[in-house]
Amino acid sequence: MIEHFKAGGWGMFPILIVGLVMLGASASAAATGRRTTRRFALRLSPAVAWMTVVAVATDVMAVMYHLARQPRVDATVLCQGLGESSSPAVLGAGLLALAHLMAAIGSRREEERVPA
Repeated sequence: MIEHFKAGGWGMFPILIVGLVMLGASASAAATGRRTTRRFALRLSPAVAWMTVVAVATDVMAVMYHLARQPRVDATVLCQGLGESSSPAVLGAGLLALAHLMAAIGSRREEERVPA
C-alpha cells in the first residue's frame, strides 16, 4: 500500500486529506442521519474528483516528459509509468465510492427520522 501511495506522487496527499474529511463526514451522516453533514460530504466529492483528475494528469505528464527525453521509447517503462499514474485514480475513486455509500445510508437514516 505504501508503494502504491509513493507511485502516485505528490497528488496523493490532497486526495487523501480531503478524501478522509469527506469520508469522516459521510460516516457521521450515516451514523446520525444529519442532512447538513451529508450535504457537506457530498459537496466535497467534486473537489476529490477534480484533485484525482489533476493528480493523474500530472503523473501522465511526468511519464511523457521522461520518455520524450529518451533516445528510444521502451514499452516497459511506458507501461510501468502509466500504471503508476493510475494510483491517484484508485485512491480517489475508492474514497468517493465509500463516501457516497455512507451518504446513501445517511440519507436513508434521515428519511427514517422524518415523520411521513
